[in-house]
Amino acid sequence: MTYIINPIWFYLIGVAANLSCTFIVISGIIFIAAFIILLISAMEYGSDIQNIMEVMKKFKIKSFIIIAIISLILGNMLPSRETCYQMLAASAFTYENVNYAIETGKDIVDYILETAEEVMDLTAEGVEE
Repeated sequence: MTYIINPIWFYLIGVAANLSCTFIVISGIIFIAAFIILLISAMEYGSDIQNIMEVMKKFKIKSFIIIAIISLILGNMLPSRETCYQMLAASAFTYENVNYAIETGKDIVDYILETAEEVMDLTAEGVEE
């Protein structure tokens, strides 16, 4: 059996939609965690920038923020379900498929016309007798 669209694509579309949501949630959690750590260190050390920088190094806040940004970008770059379905539908519309549909349509019309002529001939023969 040859599929026009392989069913695995529908599964992967569902996974991509869930993955997109997961990336966005992870980035949100990481941003909130980094903000809370910075807020706590600012409350603890006040305006002492040196101590706040040490806290940032200790908890590797830059790494958190970089991971969150990458996760946010990945979450936004994955296409939605609707976009994936549109891409699948668009991939089925090829010149070969359109030409095949036109040729098949012409064959069907020719067959209908031939059948109609035969029926008309049979009806005409029945009326003449």
